[in-house]
Amino acid sequence: MFNIFKCILISALLGCLLLFSCSVRTPNQCQLTTSPTIIVDRPGKILQYWDEANIPELWVPLKAPSKLLSAFRKAINNSTSREIKTILKNQLPLEQSLEDRQNISLTLSGKAGTIRPINCFESLMLEQQLARKPMITEPTEFLAMVLSKGSMLRIYFYSIDQPGIGNVDEIDKIVGQAVNDGFKVIFSLHNHNFFLKKANVQGGIAPSGNDVQVFRAQRESLGVEKALITNGFDTLVIDKDEFCIFKAVE
Repeated sequence: MFNIFKCILISALLGCLLLFSCSVRTPNQCQLTTSPTIIVDRPGKILQYWDEANIPELWVPLKAPSKLLSAFRKAINNSTSREIKTILKNQLPLEQSLEDRQNISLTLSGKAGTIRPINCFESLMLEQQLARKPMITEPTEFLAMVLSKGSMLRIYFYSIDQPGIGNVDEIDKIVGQAVNDGFKVIFSLHNHNFFLKKANVQGGIAPSGNDVQVFRAQRESLGVEKALITNGFDTLVIDKDEFCIFKAVE
């Protein structure tokens, strides 16, 4: 009888340990630990958010890309350069907008924005969109808004499954409600696509004139501190004080 009781107790303890290990993020593990809360989910549109602990592992340079991101990167590497300054130099003469060309020049010169390798968090957001669309053949954009409250993050993710996000009023309204509830907007993040079938492949991470217009508006209405742009390899970090340096459409 004692042996039976001991076996039951050991089994229960092992079950608890297994459950605990599955629910806690292990050190150096790049992942989200919660399921998203869905606000809108219909064909061609997603708006959702996660509440996550703000831990250092999210902000370190990406070390081990997922299968989705690795496949995306391989397809890019097989078709064009992934070196960011080469991408920007190739893109510069092909852009029709004066503001876009000026912003590429500012990024290349280092006069505004800081280029660095993609980190864990940015890869997780890009993977959300890669899971939705085959972005090599159907380039699409996402927008993530990252808020904080104490030690917690609230991460909003929005996409209309189009090459550009366009009007951001829907997500701005939701984020504004969170700000009214005591959250602070740390940064926005969106991606720039590679268009491998076009003469202007793009893939650069300089902000467009439209991007800068949105950054400035979100700074005024939501208090956004930074704006980030990633292409799956590198990320441009733009501080709020640099929003006025980059050129916006009139």
